Amino acid sequence: MLPGKHLNVSYAVMLACGLIVTSYVAVRAQTSRGSVETLQFGEQRESLKNVRRNVPTVDHEQRNVVWATADEEQIELDVFWPDDPGPHPMIVWIHGGGFPAGGKELGEYACRTFAANSYVAVNTNYRLAPEHKFPAAVNDCLGAVVWAKKHAAEFNGDLHRVAVAGESAGASLAAMVAWVGNDKRFHPTGAGPGDPSPCVSALISAYGLFDFATLAERRSSPALEAYLASTEDIGAASPVSYLTSDSVPTLLVVGDADEIYHQSVSLQERLQELEVPHDMLVADGAEHAFIIGEWDQPNSQLARKAMLAFLNEHLKSPVPLLTTAWSGTWLPDGNPELCGELQCRARHMGDGKWEATFRGYCNRQFLYEVKMLGEERDGYVQFDGQANLGEEEGIYTWTGSIANSIFNGIWQSRNNPGKKGNFVMRPKAASIVPQQ
Repeated sequence: MLPGKHLNVSYAVMLACGLIVTSYVAVRAQTSRGSVETLQFGEQRESLKNVRRNVPTVDHEQRNVVWATADEEQIELDVFWPDDPGPHPMIVWIHGGGFPAGGKELGEYACRTFAANSYVAVNTNYRLAPEHKFPAAVNDCLGAVVWAKKHAAEFNGDLHRVAVAGESAGASLAAMVAWVGNDKRFHPTGAGPGDPSPCVSALISAYGLFDFATLAERRSSPALEAYLASTEDIGAASPVSYLTSDSVPTLLVVGDADEIYHQSVSLQERLQELEVPHDMLVADGAEHAFIIGEWDQPNSQLARKAMLAFLNEHLKSPVPLLTTAWSGTWLPDGNPELCGELQCRARHMGDGKWEATFRGYCNRQFLYEVKMLGEERDGYVQFDGQANLGEEEGIYTWTGSIANSIFNGIWQSRNNPGKKGNFVMRPKAASIVPQQ
């Protein structure tokens, strides 16, 4: 089932070029970071819980931790983490706001979602423009990653499995964190000798700006003017300037009705050119900031599902000896109009055991993920698995086999045996990955 074309929502948030407009809980907050328009949980947290019944619950949370002081400003973060034994992968979330505005409260729903799915989620603030020009925010976000790694054991976190994510301006900053690594031009805020590296293992970037020069060519941008000390910083502040073939796996999330949609499309093309592992979710009819502005709506739910699938693949899956990718189609019997794209990565785990991860798409929409286990049998590999597609669709069973490099099989609804189809996939790429 595809998400709706245009969503009827009870409220909307526009978060572009520093402008934040909300139809509920908009509070003028006077802080040491200046007067900013932002969504506040604070005193409204209980009322918001009543309004948003599906806000994810977490086992543990620690709020307003002052993790660094810079320019006489205290920088805070929140941590959400699960109770079950770790160590758990970690994700550092960076809020949007066009660089001059916003706050960590904007990312609370996303971070609660991650923590409810066995991740340690660190939700950080950073110094805002125009009081603090580039690269202050980049240094702060790098410093937040260092802090998360340094304190990982306190939250049952794994400092060796860390992703960075963000939306809007936070997506640009997250890309900078992921791609500048240990670049000596940047200095992680609060970090000292012997502290962990700010390098991360994966990046999620939702409707970000990646090439500031192309934006400046199209129109004037008050947000960029506030963020940059001069036009000479445009290249140095653009995340795409630091993208290389060695960059970490990346997930792009964007709506096709977003006015900066072209930025994600251009970045995807560049990722393809450099052969950087990546996925892209295009939300049908979604505008800018839909993840936080429509958090209870289908497109936002789809985005969180895609983010979790991406994190599970890159932070939870064991490191394989052999990774092979397939691409192909899935086809419901008798209805060729419903065919879609299917991507698969299979891992040889040793001793004749395999693991495969299927990801289904239709019209560029991420639909589901299927985990399958396989075993070598007389020259071929037999796989079995299942996917839970929700209350409406229920459980689907999948069986398949790899023989002569072709991966094919069938899928069938357990609730409705007549709902079934087949898939055929051909090799896309193969690489040897050393075990760690």
